[in-house]
Amino acid sequence: MQPEMDGAASAEEPAFIAILRSRKSCEFELIARWEPTAPVAKVNAMWYFDGTPPAPNGTFAFTLQAPDTGPNAGSIEGHHARFSVGPLYPSSAEYPWYVLVQYYDAAGAQLASIYSNVDATACANQPGL
Repeated sequence: MQPEMDGAASAEEPAFIAILRSRKSCEFELIARWEPTAPVAKVNAMWYFDGTPPAPNGTFAFTLQAPDTGPNAGSIEGHHARFSVGPLYPSSAEYPWYVLVQYYDAAGAQLASIYSNVDATACANQPGL
């Protein structure tokens, strides 16, 4: 008989998580997840370049929202939001990127505010860097 560890393990998992990934083509993907019981209706993603958390360390680059329309808009599917960005500008040096992610319910109340991981890549937020 196995000890009942499943409940204890899931209780330790974070309720909100954001994972940032980059490709050599200077395209980025951000996945923002939440637990099924969280009533998330909107996710804002504030992107920072050449710094590490907490904000405002680094240079603010742009904000994206899910759900939204237009280029680089995010989408919500089930219990995660997906953002695809780029391609941005190739660089001769590596720069750290991170995202401040904020989760909101349908009434506009903020449920959580977290940072993604830091992803260092040879991509810049403007040409010539």
